[in-house]
Amino acid sequence: RFNLSNTSFAPDVYTAYNSTFTTGRHYVNFVARDVGGNIQTGYANFYFDIIPPNETQLVQPANGKYVKNATFKWVDLNDPSVRGYIFELSTAQNFTTLISLEMFEPGIDEYDLPLNKIDENIVYHWRISAYDEGNNVNYSEIWNFTYDVSLPKDPVFLYPITDMFVDSDIVDVLGMAEMG
Repeated sequence: RFNLSNTSFAPDVYTAYNSTFTTGRHYVNFVARDVGGNIQTGYANFYFDIIPPNETQLVQPANGKYVKNATFKWVDLNDPSVRGYIFELSTAQNFTTLISLEMFEPGIDEYDLPLNKIDENIVYHWRISAYDEGNNVNYSEIWNFTYDVSLPKDPVFLYPITDMFVDSDIVDVLGMAEMG
C-alpha cells in the first residue's frame, strides 16, 4: 500500500514513485488536490511477476531417437499463471534458424508437425518454453531426433540356407540386413 498523503508534487510534472512489490496483482488509487481544494482521482492496477514458470518436461519424441512421425508431447504444467507454451524446432542446437515456431494455450500438451516441414536423415532439435502473465519464460531441455521412414533393404539369410537339412534341435541363424 502506498501512502503519499505527505508528498507534494509539482503541477504538470510526472513523478515516479518507487516501491518493492510482491508477485501478484496490485491496485493503486491516486487522489490529486489542487490549491483550491478541488479533487481528482485516478485508478490503476497491474500484475507484477518476475518468477518464471517451472521447466516444461519433454515426453516425445525421445531424445536422440529415430522417428517415423512428428508428434511432439510434453507435460502440461497445470499452473494457473502459465499463459501458454512455445514450440521451437530447428536444425541448429542454439535455435538460430527455426523450422517451426508454434504457440499453444495452457492445457495443450501435444503437436503433430506437418511432415512437409522436415526432411529425412536430418538431426532436428526441439524445445518447449512456458511463459506466464509477467512474460517470464522458462525453456525445457533441448532434445533431438532424426526423421526416418526409409525401409531397410531385404535381409539376406546366410545360415541355414533354404531347403537345408538341419540335424540339431538348436540352430544358429545368421543373416544380415543393410539400411537403405
